[in-house]
Amino acid sequence: MDVFSEFKRIPLSEYLTGQGFNLSRVKAHSYKMCCPFHDDKNPSLVVDDQKGTFRCFVCPDVKGDIFDFETLRCGSSKEAMKTLCDHFGVSRTEHNELSSMHKSAFYAKEVYRRALMNPKYPAIKDYLMGRGLSERTLELFDVGFCPTRNYLAGSIKHNREDFIAQQLIVEKNDSCYDFFAHRITFPIKDATGQVVGFGGRAKPDATDTAKYINSAAGPLYDKSRTVYGLHEAKVATGSREFECLYVVEGYMDVLACHEMGLPNVVACCGTSVSEEHLRLLFQYTNRVVFLLDGDQAGFKGLKKALEAALPVVSLTKMVSWVSLGSDMDAGLVLEKGKGAWFKSKLDLPHTLDEYFRGELAVVYGTNLLETACLREQRWLDMTRGMDADLVRVLRPFIESALHEGT
Repeated sequence: MDVFSEFKRIPLSEYLTGQGFNLSRVKAHSYKMCCPFHDDKNPSLVVDDQKGTFRCFVCPDVKGDIFDFETLRCGSSKEAMKTLCDHFGVSRTEHNELSSMHKSAFYAKEVYRRALMNPKYPAIKDYLMGRGLSERTLELFDVGFCPTRNYLAGSIKHNREDFIAQQLIVEKNDSCYDFFAHRITFPIKDATGQVVGFGGRAKPDATDTAKYINSAAGPLYDKSRTVYGLHEAKVATGSREFECLYVVEGYMDVLACHEMGLPNVVACCGTSVSEEHLRLLFQYTNRVVFLLDGDQAGFKGLKKALEAALPVVSLTKMVSWVSLGSDMDAGLVLEKGKGAWFKSKLDLPHTLDEYFRGELAVVYGTNLLETACLREQRWLDMTRGMDADLVRVLRPFIESALHEGT
């Protein structure tokens, strides 16, 4: 269980109302109230339920999420955690167990990171820098390396069960081995910066093994609700809000984008973009841009991502996508020195109406009337469950596709 997800399972406005604060609605998902952190007579604290955040327009440091609010109110993060655990029914024992696992994940991250910097293993760092990555980017993401089958397992002195529970080490025949042995490691962090899992890439000379593996679902990690690079995007930009967030295919693509001056980028970890991923991202931006690989798998991933977006998008929360062409991704763009071309492509995103027109264009019946009816039904099926205002705005844009060729 992710403790912070538990704290966000009800709207922030609902939580604050339950705490005795008087909120008034401003827009559909926006509220205002008097700021409790200064003598406020005219409500200046705004709550955004879609993002799960608050901000006072008088106090520059009064902003953040539910945990930040309680930290300000309680005076310390420790007291805030106690308050929220009590309110949401998260047992202190459970919280302590999760804290212990976070420490184990942090320890593994440090062991792997030091190994990458160890002069005994120069080939891996040389490979990464040969791909165009700088030490600054490697440090920001805490990229590491697990050189042997017993590198992490052999260093553990306490709480071995925490490492086993997170599949950092694997028990077999009364012995343990490193799950990420002989792999480049990419720590996956939650939005607060705590390590919750890892991705592992095979060494460039490896054969007969999967190129990438990821942490299994566990007490800290749920890949359907976690994205790679969100914390680093916040660190690199010094902000928790973004004009847009780009979603790329994998770990190396995220690092490559940072190297090319595009820090507002994330990736899903070994899974398709889900509705839960998008709800998370829309807490930090109003615009998500898919930047997936130009190969066949990338196109399939894009289609799934757009389908996942339909229940989430609205007049103020939009998705679009950029196509890099076949056999091209952000990592290759960096290697080939095509940064300027890459950034020019970002200025020409495809929009949601194009997706609908493409879907409708392949629907045909045995005659013109049947084709028109089938396309209308397809439109109704695709937009069922979408924001009604957005559907109304989209309809004129796709009208021609409903009757094209009929």
